[in-house]
Amino acid sequence: MSPSITLTLWTLFNLLLLTALIIVIYRFLSNRVKGKNIKG
Repeated sequence: MSPSITLTLWTLFNLLLLTALIIVIYRFLSNRVKGKNIKG
């Protein structure tokens, strides 16, 4: 594998982690704002 392909995969992986982290934080904050309403 060439370094450029490895770098691209690493960047995509980091973006995926960052997106997941943002979604988790957003859901956590929205749950707190709603008065901890958890819908099953």
